[in-house]
Amino acid sequence: MNVFTNMTSGTRAALGYITAGALTIVWSGLYFVYLRNHLPDLESDKPFYWCTGFLLTGLTLFVIGVAVGWIGRSARQADQLHAVINSQDSLGNPTQDVVPVTASPPAPAATTPEIVQKPRTQPMAPQRR
Repeated sequence: MNVFTNMTSGTRAALGYITAGALTIVWSGLYFVYLRNHLPDLESDKPFYWCTGFLLTGLTLFVIGVAVGWIGRSARQADQLHAVINSQDSLGNPTQDVVPVTASPPAPAATTPEIVQKPRTQPMAPQRR
């Protein structure tokens, strides 16, 4: 059973952003802990800035993924087919209602043979001899 074939593009995008963001957060957090435990005798703080940049990038990707998933769930109804029906309210004023349309399966082919009717002929009046 392939789970990825039944997903919408928004779901795939949200899953990708959340995965990339979470992995970036985990690995940059791990490197940050390593830097804190093994303080380098460097002349600059460049490793800490890079680590913080990757940590914030991962957090940003994670938030984008959550937002894309939320927007995709909210917009799911807009992707469905719908029809506008004109009707009247209780006061007789015209209103428009939006009704979801379900996809109906195609009608099956006719399997019964066609009945061909012969043209009717006018009855002849009896002839007298």
